[in-house]
Amino acid sequence: MEKSIELVRNSFENLDNIDYKDLIYVFYDHFSNRNLARFIAYLYNKDETILLFEIDDVMANKKYNLDKAEKIAARLKKNGFDAWAELD
Repeated sequence: MEKSIELVRNSFENLDNIDYKDLIYVFYDHFSNRNLARFIAYLYNKDETILLFEIDDVMANKKYNLDKAEKIAARLKKNGFDAWAELD
């Protein structure tokens, strides 16, 4: 989890302008729902239990912005996302 948090923090100075739902989309295939909820909760100071139930809703009902999620993914790739994903 530490390397995941480090990746995001090295990629973005401030998460205030990034919707956590877009990050859910980007990281969905790389975490279990429980770990993804814990990860997002840590980054955004949100309730982990609520996020655990929200993850499936975000993905099933496409409550993310695909264009923004792709920009987030591109920025993460510049900072080592592919190497991080290999450790997954």
